[in-house]
Amino acid sequence: MAIQENNTRQIHILVVDDESSIRELLEEYLSLEGYRVDTAKDGVDAYEYLKKYYYDIVLTDLEMPGMNGIELLEKANREGMNHRFIVLTGFGTVETAITALKLGAVDYILKPFKLEELGFIISKAVQRRRLEEENIQLKEAVSLYQISEAMILNNDVRTVIELILEKALNELDADAVVISLKETISSPMITRMSKSTMEITMDDIEYTFDKEKIFRLLEKDRYLLLSGKQIDNVRSAHNPAVDIKAYLSIAIGLADRFYGSFCVLKLRNNISFTDAQRKLATIFAERITSLLEVKRSDEGLKIAIIESIESLIKALEAKEPYTKGHSERVSEYAHMLAERIGLDEKSVLNITQAGRLHDIGKIGIRYDALTKKDGLDREEYEQFKLHPVIGANILRPMSFLADIIPFILYHHERYDGTGYPAGISGENIPFGARILALCDSFDVMTSDRPYRTSLPTEKVISELEQNKGTQFDPELVDKMLLLVKEGRIPIKNSER
Repeated sequence: MAIQENNTRQIHILVVDDESSIRELLEEYLSLEGYRVDTAKDGVDAYEYLKKYYYDIVLTDLEMPGMNGIELLEKANREGMNHRFIVLTGFGTVETAITALKLGAVDYILKPFKLEELGFIISKAVQRRRLEEENIQLKEAVSLYQISEAMILNNDVRTVIELILEKALNELDADAVVISLKETISSPMITRMSKSTMEITMDDIEYTFDKEKIFRLLEKDRYLLLSGKQIDNVRSAHNPAVDIKAYLSIAIGLADRFYGSFCVLKLRNNISFTDAQRKLATIFAERITSLLEVKRSDEGLKIAIIESIESLIKALEAKEPYTKGHSERVSEYAHMLAERIGLDEKSVLNITQAGRLHDIGKIGIRYDALTKKDGLDREEYEQFKLHPVIGANILRPMSFLADIIPFILYHHERYDGTGYPAGISGENIPFGARILALCDSFDVMTSDRPYRTSLPTEKVISELEQNKGTQFDPELVDKMLLLVKEGRIPIKNSER
């Protein structure tokens, strides 16, 4: 009966010896014991086998012409080949056998030997290998638990994906792991990420492969497990930037929804990924899919909520032609100003979104006060001053808007501390709120209002200059005026 590992796979042994009689004897004996056996006549021949196949045990002589057993073991170590070596040696080379043990060989046997003794040593090595595999499986289970825990506790997609890449790099014995998404479905925006144990860039990897062809194949077959010349089938037409020795790619997504690929690469040895590794990589890809699916649903809900709020604002503005489009313009100006200042992408998006929602609190203000052509009386003005607080209270239950609520709450604060609702000043005012305060006032000055027409260019510029350091952050005013002078932000009715 063939010896099986976990009842699923026959143990594979490579016998390396320059004497054909010994090779034939060991092949016959080990085959009868139920092992799957290949033979090699020397170290050079054995090395070619080791590049192509995975062996549970490599049974090698030490004294051979060409490449001896020590040289074979050293070469396998350098190239990261994960085979278990047992060395055969004569009495005169025991010291060499000890050297082999120091290099990672699991055992040695002296010539001449009894076949029963050899069988016992091989059986012991197989048991040790099984224990190591069980330990690896335990480590894999721990890794998957850590990933699952991170998915529950961490709302940052990038952080969790980086953890998955790190675990995959270690557990799959890979040199590089790559996530390449077909479309951006998460925030912050992610289209590709990678980790590597070597000096290699994401661009180097993507330049090597025909990504669109890989995507088409994965949409159909769900995984690609390639080695040797097979890898040429997915290479790009360019000269390869990276020499890929073994390639495994798993589809990210569901049966009816394809997001991209999870690729695992070997660059230093030709040992193919095993089916067990393919299954583990599939689990990693499934974790990524789950993460993106949750994020996709979450993002969809957020978008629906924000669009509903924006619709309310537009409905409010549509009642009065003087304020129609005000929030969109403020958002556009805030976006340009935030980009000019050099804020990061997430900050720009937050400020842009806050611009669209900054007047949501006006829903709680009497309509006649909002459209009054004469100046507001004291009571009406005090009521009007409540709209930033009302807006913040409306949005506060929506935790995903937490970053922009301070911008909305404080967008009527003044740099000198005389604004509302809190009367804070200078840099105590959130930076996004300072941007909105300037953009909001700019749009008011450059738009027709019930009580006056829009101001001419010279007057707008004069008002901004005069209110530097009092109403507005002076540095922001300078940046805004540059945008105006460049024509990026035009002033309507500039002929006045």
